[in-house]
Amino acid sequence: MRILISAAIISCSAGAAMATGIVVPQQPPVVVDPGFSWSGAYVGVMASTTSLDAEDFSFGPGPFDMDGGTAGIFAGYNFMFGDVMVGIEGSYSSGGIDGDDAAFMDPVEIENTAQLRARLGYAIDRILPYVAVGVISSDVFSNHSGFGAATQTYTGFSYGIGVDYALRDNIFVRAEIEHLNYDRDDFDFSGGDLHDFDMDGTRLSIGVAYRF
Repeated sequence: MRILISAAIISCSAGAAMATGIVVPQQPPVVVDPGFSWSGAYVGVMASTTSLDAEDFSFGPGPFDMDGGTAGIFAGYNFMFGDVMVGIEGSYSSGGIDGDDAAFMDPVEIENTAQLRARLGYAIDRILPYVAVGVISSDVFSNHSGFGAATQTYTGFSYGIGVDYALRDNIFVRAEIEHLNYDRDDFDFSGGDLHDFDMDGTRLSIGVAYRF
C-alpha cells in the first residue's frame, strides 16, 4: 500500500511540473575550434636583394661582387599533415643583379631567374616557419669588354629558411633568406671564346600572398 501511495505522489508531481511548463535545462553542445589551417593554394609577389660572389676562372683578375634587387611573383600549394606542412612552390623574378671584373666580363648581369622548390614547415597557429630546397635557372648577360656580348642560362640549386605569418585568413606575409649556388660552367661569347665562370651567394626576400 505504501509503495502504491508513493508512486501516485511521484506521478502527480511530474504531471504538475509538466502542467506548469517547467523544462529540465540541457547542456549546450561543445564546439571545438579546428584552428587555423595553412592547407591550399596561394599566389603572391616578392621583392629581393641579392649578393653574389663571381669569378672568371679563365681570364679574370679574381673574384668580384654582383649585387642588386629584383621583383617577382610566386605561387604554390601546401599539404597539411597535422601541424606539419609539405609544399611545392615556383617563382619568377627579374631585375638588376650585376657587376664586372674590370677585365673581360664588363659588365655581367642576371636578367631573370626561375625557381622550383619543395618546402617543409611546422605550423604554430598563424605562424609557419619552414625550410626550402630547390633548383634555379637564370639568364645571364655579359659584354666582353666591347668584343661581343652573349646571354647564357646558368642552373643550380638553392636552400633556405623562412617564415610565413597570416595577417588574415586569406592574406599572409613572408620573410626568408636563401643561399644560391650556380653550377660552374663555360660562358661562350662566340667563336670558341669560353670563360669558365661561377657565382654563388645570398638572397634576402620579403613577400605578401593571397590564399585561396
